[in-house]
Amino acid sequence: MRPIRLASWGMLLAMVALAAVTYGGLPDQIPTHLDLNGVADRTARKSLVTWFLLPGSAFLVLALIDFLGSRLPSQPDLLNIPDKERLLALPARYQAPVMREAQLLMDVVAVGTMAILLLVQWEFVRVASGERGLGVAIVLVASIGLTVGLLLMTTRISGALDRAHASWREQGSPAA
Repeated sequence: MRPIRLASWGMLLAMVALAAVTYGGLPDQIPTHLDLNGVADRTARKSLVTWFLLPGSAFLVLALIDFLGSRLPSQPDLLNIPDKERLLALPARYQAPVMREAQLLMDVVAVGTMAILLLVQWEFVRVASGERGLGVAIVLVASIGLTVGLLLMTTRISGALDRAHASWREQGSPAA
């Protein structure tokens, strides 16, 4: 397993551990939604289901991202990129570098998503403990970071496709 993929699973484990360690000290009413200022605007009665709903949802999201990322090498048609036809016209050995970049993009999505959800879980812990949350700023900064990472990864995929196509042509491919 690639280190970046391990990092996303590590963040999920940290989220579960945070929820488990803090559960015993929670008040009877726990936050289930925070407004833009980091103040609980919805609460629910403390329960395992309510408190572990976010980590459980994060697990499902991460499992789906991992599954889709693992399918990319054998099913390049799953990748939705500009010039998809150029990718699918390439023989499998020329598709491979492009698909590795696409898998890396999925790993970046997984790490970024888990980081954002871990921050949200941390905010719930802070607010449940009586502290004021940091509000939308911390999640906004993480989301902007993820967006920049995704844009960079998209550029890498496009470059890999251009290089793969050029290499294929140099090897005497049929005219496209």
